[in-house]
Amino acid sequence: MSKKVIAAIPTYNPGESLLRLAEQIDKQNFDAVYVLDDCSNDGSIGKLKSMFPHFNVIQGSENKGPAGNRNRILNVIHDHDAIVVFIDADMVLGEPGDIKEAVKDAFKEESVGMVGGYILDKQLKPMAWNYGHEMHPIKDAWFWQVVTTLARGDISDEFRGELLTKLRNNDVDYHWIYPMTLPLRRRRIDWVAEGLFAIKASLFNEIGGYDEKMRYHEGQDLARRIRDKGLDVIFSPSFKAVHQELHTSGEQRSTDSYKSQYYFFHKHWGMPYEVYEKLYGSHPQVKPD
Repeated sequence: MSKKVIAAIPTYNPGESLLRLAEQIDKQNFDAVYVLDDCSNDGSIGKLKSMFPHFNVIQGSENKGPAGNRNRILNVIHDHDAIVVFIDADMVLGEPGDIKEAVKDAFKEESVGMVGGYILDKQLKPMAWNYGHEMHPIKDAWFWQVVTTLARGDISDEFRGELLTKLRNNDVDYHWIYPMTLPLRRRRIDWVAEGLFAIKASLFNEIGGYDEKMRYHEGQDLARRIRDKGLDVIFSPSFKAVHQELHTSGEQRSTDSYKSQYYFFHKHWGMPYEVYEKLYGSHPQVKPD
């Protein structure tokens, strides 16, 4: 029996971008489409229901953030072999093609648990956060110290060039430079971007979806738990989309990023907040649990 491939569109106040994506999704060959709404109040869901009544809409009664919203698909798909493709509402699909078949092909190996698609920015260049190596409590601290130095205006171009060379040639290929400097091909990796990825429905249910304590970096935690089960996380350029960069969390993003990074290091590395604060500095809105 052929595997079902189901599209899931997480959304929160997406405006017209949701309807634009819905038109593209409707032309694809998905077995079903689910729209996961995180308590939007911009009228977009009403328009979607009117224009695409055959879509399945799961509306939340409270705003849970990206992780909690994606978890609304948990235990909804009961077909053990089904694959769920998450596509953020602010995406525009790439050139015409059958995403369903590309995704099915990406899961031909039984060892594959999760596959990330190829995401471009609005300038049609590879998005920096397509995929990468897992966050590391020490390497990340050193990396951001270098980035802060590069941003200073009082260092020479020669020194800045030396630092950039060190970034590219040494042990920091795990970070955001990674997908922009390597050949575009299918590869096994630690994590893939949340905006466009596919996962086995049974696996997503089994591991309980995302950790809802995380409103940022939640994809790294999900991928870590998948890899802990001995399954592969794969980047594949066989299906792609353009990210329209619609951010709805505003200034809260920096706080969410700080809190989630600490939580990740504490959860998987046992790092106490006192150590994290020394390495990464304090945040005025963050207090340890």
